[in-house]
Amino acid sequence: MPDESRDRYLAALDRLLPFPRERRAEILEEINAHLEDSVEDRLTESGVQARLGSPADLAGALARPEQSVGRVFAAAGAGVRASIFPWIYGYLFASLMIFVAFFLTAGMVQLAVRALSVDFVLNTYGGWNSAITALAIAFGLFHAGRAMTDAVVTGRRLRSEVRPWVAAIGTALAAGVLVLLVDMPQNAASAVALTLAPAGLALGAYRPDLFRRRHEVPWMVIVGLLPLIPIGVLIAASAESGPIAEPADNVDWRHGPENVGPWWVDPTTAQPLATSSWSDVGHAIQGQFTLEESASLAGLRDLRLEAWHSDLSAPWRLDDRYDQPFATAPIRRNGADLTGEVVTTRDPDVNQWELMLTGVGPDGTRYVLGTAGGGNSAFTGSV
Repeated sequence: MPDESRDRYLAALDRLLPFPRERRAEILEEINAHLEDSVEDRLTESGVQARLGSPADLAGALARPEQSVGRVFAAAGAGVRASIFPWIYGYLFASLMIFVAFFLTAGMVQLAVRALSVDFVLNTYGGWNSAITALAIAFGLFHAGRAMTDAVVTGRRLRSEVRPWVAAIGTALAAGVLVLLVDMPQNAASAVALTLAPAGLALGAYRPDLFRRRHEVPWMVIVGLLPLIPIGVLIAASAESGPIAEPADNVDWRHGPENVGPWWVDPTTAQPLATSSWSDVGHAIQGQFTLEESASLAGLRDLRLEAWHSDLSAPWRLDDRYDQPFATAPIRRNGADLTGEVVTTRDPDVNQWELMLTGVGPDGTRYVLGTAGGGNSAFTGSV
C-alpha cells in the first residue's frame, strides 16, 4: 500500500513539475530517495508526504527559485514556436477527415435520392464551405493550445498558472483574426462556427487529453489515402445524371414586371439585344450585352446594370419580396457592345441573383432592356 501511495504521489508531482523531462527525472529520483530514507527511519509514508506538502505545493516550491521575468518571455516565445506545427497538423488532419466524411455522405445521399426518385440538391456553396473550414481551424487550434501550454510550462510556472494566460491571450488573438480580419464567404452557420473556433485553443490548454496523443505523420499518410474510397462512391452515385429541369415556356421569370419595370421593347414582337451573358471577373460579375443592328436606344439615359434577388425555388424568377436591386453599376458602351460590373458578395442576404439591363426613358420611367442571366453568390467578408 505505501508503494502505491508513493507511486501516485510521484506521478502527480511529475505532471506538475514545470521542468524539462531530464530535470523532472532527477527531481523525482531525489524525492523518491528521500521518501525511502524516511520510511527506513520508521516514519510513515503518509506522514512524510504530508511534511513535503501536496504535489502542487511541492512543485511550486521547487520551481519558485528559478522563476524570472526573462524566463516568462522566453517561454512565451517557445510556446508560439511550439504551437505552429501542431496547428498545421491538426488543421490538415481535420480537413482530410471532413473531406472524407463529406464525400462519403454526398455519395450515400445521391444513391438514396436516386433510389427514392426525389428531387434533392446537396449544396455546400459559399458560407457552408467556410463553416466546414472553421471546424478544421478549431481542431488545429486545439493542438496549438495543448502544445503551447506544454512549452510555456518550461518557464518554471505551474500548469495551473499557465493555462489561464494561454487560454485568454491565445483565444483573444485567434478570435480577433478569425472574427474581425479573415474574409471568407459567409452565412449564419459560418459566422457561428468562426466565432466559436477560437475556443478550440482554450480546450487544448485545459483538456489536453480530450484527444489521445499519437505519432502523427503515419496517420496523415493513412488519412490522405482514405478519400479514394468515398470519391469512388460519389462517382458511382452520380454516373447517371438525370435531365436538368428547364423553366416552362409560360413562366414569367421576372415574377411580375413591377419588380423591375416595363419593357422598353415588347419582348413578344422584338428584341433590342442580340446577345447577353455574364462572367466572373474576380472582384465582380460583368454583364455583357450586344445590341441588335436595328435596335435604337434613342431617348434612353442612365443605362445601368442591376443585380436582383432571384427566387431560391426557381432561379429564373425574381424574388417578389424585393422591389429594389441590391447592387447597380453604370454601363459602358463601345459601339454595339455594352458592359458593366456589379459586386454580388457584399450583401449577407444574397444567395441567388439575376442581372438586368435597364435605362431611364423620356418619361422618367426606368425600362428593362434585357437580362444577362443569373448565378449564386455568398457574402464575402469578416464575421
